Amino acid sequence: MTTKRKVGVFINRLRIFLTGANLDRRLFFVTGRSKCGTTWLGRMLSSHILIHCDINENNLTHQDKKVTFFNDDEFFLHSQAQTFYHERENNLIKSAAQKKLIYDCPKPTAITFGDKTPRQHIPTLTKIFPKAPIIFMVRDPRDMIVSLAFHNKKLSPNEVGEFSEYETDKVDFRFVQNHILNYKTHDDLMTAIRAKETGCNVLVIRYEDLKTNCEKTLANCFKHLGVRSPTFYTRYIVKKNSFKSYTKGRSAGQQDEKSFYRKGIIGDWKNHLTAESRAFIENELGEEMRQMGYL
Repeated sequence: MTTKRKVGVFINRLRIFLTGANLDRRLFFVTGRSKCGTTWLGRMLSSHILIHCDINENNLTHQDKKVTFFNDDEFFLHSQAQTFYHERENNLIKSAAQKKLIYDCPKPTAITFGDKTPRQHIPTLTKIFPKAPIIFMVRDPRDMIVSLAFHNKKLSPNEVGEFSEYETDKVDFRFVQNHILNYKTHDDLMTAIRAKETGCNVLVIRYEDLKTNCEKTLANCFKHLGVRSPTFYTRYIVKKNSFKSYTKGRSAGQQDEKSFYRKGIIGDWKNHLTAESRAFIENELGEEMRQMGYL
């Protein structure tokens, strides 16, 4: 083991010792739906000298995860066994998060440690980490579905289904339908809002506010995490993590379909959604869109 590595291991062990019973307060989680800007926010938070945010998506409590024991059948499990097994699973998730985010943290100056994973199950997350701050990101679902379609196309260019066979610049209605109904099933935004209203440490922010007033929105995130960030330092972090810096000089609005940071604008749905798709999204998610100021 190199000297540098030995020092790193010592620092991380010292972190565990000093934080002690307050480990939960040292952790935070950035989540939301896919393509809502969680990666961008995670990178900005991690640019602070006192914060490390793992953007590699650890999927600790993913929405679509389903674990059962003997299918939770009462014939095989006595009345308290199901609770016992699920509590054991939650304890393992908690221990894994503490080790991955704190003990294995590569940043010696960090004292606050986060995980960025879209589509986390908020009730499970708040149950396992009741004191940990959560930042839940939302985005206009019309823009979100367009961004997701281009992202999937980039990952699997030879597959079809994201865009219409007849209007190749329009997202296919079936793609829109499947994903919007999945979002509606989980009801994740309203779940996050209800968690906040019942006392959980949840901050809901909009991607659009991060785009139009990044400095103020990021400052609110630092405050939520209990980390001080002077105005000049927050401004420096925003500049360091601009769209142009990520894309090596490309301005927002200039599209590169091969890049993770494709276009970087608000309202691109007007170019890529059919009238049928727009009406479907607004009908299915109209309540939350009005609540968040999208309608």
